[in-house]
Amino acid sequence: MIPLRRRGARGTAVAQGKRMSAEDSERRTSSVPAAAPSSSRSTHREIEIYAAESLARFGAPGTLCVEGGELIWYAPQGVLREPLGDLDQSWSALPEEGRRRRAGELVRRLMSRRSQLPTLRPRRRSGGWVGAVVLLGAVALGAAYAARPDAPEPEVSRRAATPGGHRSGVVEGTADLPGERERAERAARVCAGARARVLRGGTIGPAETEGWIVDLLLLSGDTSASLHDHPALGSFVSPVETGRLASFVWQEEPELAKLSGPGTGVELTPELVEGPSGRRATGLRLTFRGQLVDPYFRPEERVRYFHVANALSDRLGATHAGLVARCDHSATHHVGSWFRGPSPADAATALVYLVGLYAEPPHLASAFLRAGTAGDPHAPGGPGPSSLDRAYAFAAIREATRPLDQAHLAALLGNSGGMITSSAAGSVITFPFTDANRASRASREIARAVHVGAD
Repeated sequence: MIPLRRRGARGTAVAQGKRMSAEDSERRTSSVPAAAPSSSRSTHREIEIYAAESLARFGAPGTLCVEGGELIWYAPQGVLREPLGDLDQSWSALPEEGRRRRAGELVRRLMSRRSQLPTLRPRRRSGGWVGAVVLLGAVALGAAYAARPDAPEPEVSRRAATPGGHRSGVVEGTADLPGERERAERAARVCAGARARVLRGGTIGPAETEGWIVDLLLLSGDTSASLHDHPALGSFVSPVETGRLASFVWQEEPELAKLSGPGTGVELTPELVEGPSGRRATGLRLTFRGQLVDPYFRPEERVRYFHVANALSDRLGATHAGLVARCDHSATHHVGSWFRGPSPADAATALVYLVGLYAEPPHLASAFLRAGTAGDPHAPGGPGPSSLDRAYAFAAIREATRPLDQAHLAALLGNSGGMITSSAAGSVITFPFTDANRASRASREIARAVHVGAD
């Protein structure tokens, strides 16, 4: 959605925004000392990242970059530009909240002119029967080759060598490899150490992702069909083979789709939560593993996940959704970044439910929890909250957050740096990349404010 474009890239259709006059530009040059080139590049990169976070809350696709004193949005239909004004000069003096607000204002001005872009026409599919014939031929040739007596044995899946290729669970087919169990235990220790830093307000980098996985949780109030079987899911992941991971194939995020390697893929798990009035929300948990984990822990890449989360929520009809990272050996949701619902109150429900219920200990008061069915649901290696826990907590949180409007929720999120944006598609809460514990603090504060939180 919002991969940051390299400088020098150009779009084909350009919608001209307002430009500074030569006189204004000359006056600024004479009155403001020129920043060092390296400092200017760093400032522009930060503006791009903050603006990309804001664009992600609108669920809008495209690429953002700063060039020539303008924020440029390369949308699929064309290009829009918005002058930075004095933002690049005043950026270093702004507090974080001020940076996010100013970058958000730029994006809002771009979005207000979105109607200037032409309407995208749906792509036509081509080569359907030809592709099928070629595929069948390839399968037949592969089967014939495998049947040869001199054909080599299939290569056993091994762990990727880069930090993001690790996972603390055992990769398919590797359980009996020498040292596999030891590597899994080491990954669990590394992830536990990184999690301890998160609790102290630290931030995890891409070189520290061993043992981490990323969960996208989607819930729906529609009981007629499970999201796990939704036909639109095939646009995002390959068909799931028994005992194996699905491949991420969504071509609107080609940088994610091209990632591969042993242990890299998406695990799909049904999520069932009973809602108010006896209705059952059928949901889906997508767990990203291996090389796919790295982008979540890169500030300029995490917005790719926001794009995927927004699109999957829309296509599958999810009512509540959230994006979190956790240690593979733990059921505790550690690093939350994106939460969505039909209204601000529902977005708050998604945040408190997906972070607060799965916290260790939970952010909810004991009166709003029920005992798990398999011992301590929050013990290391435990199963997490039982279906009964989830049913009771979801209904309680949703009822308690119902009075929250956008202004009240924005005030509650302010202390943790979270931001709420609402549009016709729904409401989205996001948190900045730095200080990975922000979502957890916001969940606890909201839970206390609506009187379901622990003391």
